[in-house]
Amino acid sequence: LRGMQGYLRPRLHPDERRFIEGIVQRHKDLAYATRRGLQALNLPLFADEAHASPTVTSFRSPTRVDSRNLIRILRESYDTIIAGGQGRLEGQIARVGHMGFVTIQDIVAFFSVLELALRDLNQPVEPGRAIAACLRAYDEATQPPPKIARTAARAAATVSARR
Repeated sequence: LRGMQGYLRPRLHPDERRFIEGIVQRHKDLAYATRRGLQALNLPLFADEAHASPTVTSFRSPTRVDSRNLIRILRESYDTIIAGGQGRLEGQIARVGHMGFVTIQDIVAFFSVLELALRDLNQPVEPGRAIAACLRAYDEATQPPPKIARTAARAAATVSARR
């Protein structure tokens, strides 16, 4: 994604550039919210956040829970599809995507069924904990930066400079 942005950036019209940057930012915001929700469930993230993808989050299953079983329960009982680990990570991690047409509502729905699936696997889960953490993080990530109040002296200098 970063390489593609670097390739496209000089070739795009400024409006197209802002559009793509908005999509990438939305993916980052959803990733942040997803990771906070998983951490609220004490599910360790697989990748260090400094190197994690903005489009997918990998997490480790709870101790003594095979991620293949968690993924199967999500699919069969809750009509929710996420991916598993590949190769040596098969059965150890699960991967949830947050790109494309995925919205915060999709991520909240994912956490509601993830909590239920974990309870089905006899894991201790406080209902709503992941959803609350996810929504708080998303709200935090999507808040516009605070406006910096101009000091009276600076405001006066601006007014006098205009005259």
